[in-house]
Amino acid sequence: MARVKITPDHPDFPHGTYAGFGRGCRCETCKAANRDYNREYARKRAQAKREVQAKTSGEGTDHSEAVKDAGPQAAAPSTPPVVSPPEPHPQATTARPAPHPTPPDVTGRTAALGASRRLQGLIFMGYTPVELAQHTRISVDNIWWLLIQPPETILDVTHRTIVNTYKDLALRPPAAEANAERRIGIERSKLLAEQHNWVSGFAWKQIDVDEEVAFPPTTPRQENDSSTRRKLETARQTIKDLRIKLAAATLAPVPPPVNLTDELVEERRKHTEALDRITELEHSLTAARTALVDAQKLIQAGNTLADNVAEANADLTGALADAEQLEEVLARAGINHLHIHVHVDGDR
Repeated sequence: MARVKITPDHPDFPHGTYAGFGRGCRCETCKAANRDYNREYARKRAQAKREVQAKTSGEGTDHSEAVKDAGPQAAAPSTPPVVSPPEPHPQATTARPAPHPTPPDVTGRTAALGASRRLQGLIFMGYTPVELAQHTRISVDNIWWLLIQPPETILDVTHRTIVNTYKDLALRPPAAEANAERRIGIERSKLLAEQHNWVSGFAWKQIDVDEEVAFPPTTPRQENDSSTRRKLETARQTIKDLRIKLAAATLAPVPPPVNLTDELVEERRKHTEALDRITELEHSLTAARTALVDAQKLIQAGNTLADNVAEANADLTGALADAEQLEEVLARAGINHLHIHVHVDGDR
């Protein structure tokens, strides 16, 4: 995964470093760091060139003898020029001062075997060369060069970058995301590793020096003719034993096949009868609901009749009371021959 690019206005931007100058910042601290880096780089290149010339021309031996004769003062190395630290950038925070750049040793070289095996191990895990180029900041062509046909030596800086990338990704296999293109890339990387017999980085006892893997990948084993003949004889004997056991075994009679058509007809008949029964139950339920409605109507009519009877009884009681009062009035008036007969039939 590529790193997120930040602008010089960001508080975490590495002002005062060679990396900040490389990212496009042209403040005074970054320009000073770039000058110091280039000055140190040129000094080391010139020193390495002088050492090579001294070894080839024999000046190194004469110089060492002259220093030995001159004494310890002549042997003391010259003190490097004092470089005043650059002034801090106005946007840089005081809690995190920008360190003085330490240029890497660009002249040292290391065997490319370990770096090549580490890249092959990451390809074996499913990482693609493009992803490795993004993680290491090395071009894709150089990644392929180190994978397929690595040189004898590479720069120490390149070796350390690949080692750090391997430490970061070795225990973090690529996740198979929902993206189909990502899954295809993982499968292609694993197929590439299988075609070139690349193994995981953990298969080596010492990845930088071993000539043979401790755990080689699984490959078809080459068998000789004698082992093949033994296996063939064993298979034939097994087949013969199985035939003898089959002939001696008592097999149970096979039941006659079941007529599936009759079973289907019977199941359909039962299904039809169940549907008819359900229809009858639905009719009975409808009739019961109708009878319940009629019964509710009869109960309502009976309640109305009872109310009417109660009202009639009340009227009759009132009439009898009026008749008794009339008789009393007539008796006081001397009318004794008047008789009122009231016949009550039933409740009326």
